Amino acid sequence: MTIKQLLKDLKLLIKNNVKIVVSFIIATFILLSSVIFFINRDRKHLDNLERSDSSVAEMGIYIENEDDTSFMNSYLLEILINNDETISMIEKEVNANISSVIDEFTEENDPIYTDEDPINVKRNTSSDIHEITIDLGKSDTNLAVANAIKDWLLNTDQSILEDREVYIIYNPELLEDNLSSTSSNVNEISLPMLLLIASVLSLIIGFILSLIFLIIKEFLSDGMNYSFAYSRRLKDHHINLEHLSDNEVAHYILQHSNNEETIILTDNKLDTNLLSRLNEYSDHYSIYKSFSDIPVSKNFKNITLMVVKSETSKSWYTDQIRSLNLFDDVEVRVIEI
Repeated sequence: MTIKQLLKDLKLLIKNNVKIVVSFIIATFILLSSVIFFINRDRKHLDNLERSDSSVAEMGIYIENEDDTSFMNSYLLEILINNDETISMIEKEVNANISSVIDEFTEENDPIYTDEDPINVKRNTSSDIHEITIDLGKSDTNLAVANAIKDWLLNTDQSILEDREVYIIYNPELLEDNLSSTSSNVNEISLPMLLLIASVLSLIIGFILSLIFLIIKEFLSDGMNYSFAYSRRLKDHHINLEHLSDNEVAHYILQHSNNEETIILTDNKLDTNLLSRLNEYSDHYSIYKSFSDIPVSKNFKNITLMVVKSETSKSWYTDQIRSLNLFDDVEVRVIEI
């Protein structure tokens, strides 16, 4: 069988089974849509859990100088909080590993030029309130560290803060993770896009699955509907004449007879018009139902198997080929009409 004939048969197979192909595509779409929907829902649920478990803690303080002016050096305050002695004290109090998180961040960033460091102090320029944020990982750790920093600020004997008054404007609290939420919404695939992806995938996967199903179905079927669905001997001549006229088919069958009788085997009753055309060309032919029906007295060098698509059975074809295997010198032509 040529590639051209194979593609032609596959195209015909799909055309004759459009409902099955469409059913597979629809079923695949429903299945994929359900899977994608549940995966997306679970992913959003996990993202929400993760965000709710890693909220940033924040507190606000105001520091007043001896002359009643505002202490505005937030960077110096950040250095005081982040020095090794202070961090070590806080780690012991809250039983958390803070220094490793700070060190890891410092290796990749310069705390001077960023407000994203794990323990950050930023002054509100309009109110001179120092906003201290803690982002070390889990929410409970962040809140515990914020409270420890609050206690340290109120009780420290650091010389810089010794003659200054520290006021707690608002106590440590967990913030809504607006940034993470926004980022999640940006990365989240919209429902229409998910449906579009499911449609494209189901079109491809459903089509392939339906084609596999139809091919297997044809191989298991006893009908000889398509050329690819039955076994062939390499030495036999397989010819597809289904699109030729009865006149052309009759001419092809008898053109190699060389005045010898042509033996035709067929499982089906041939069309009357085709028989008339055969008679017009020659009367040196015989038609038999089976190879076993050929009289022993007959001498023949070639046999034509007439395969009528969707009518001839594979079991009949297999029986004839099995019998012909005993005659290596007989030329066999398999003609599909």
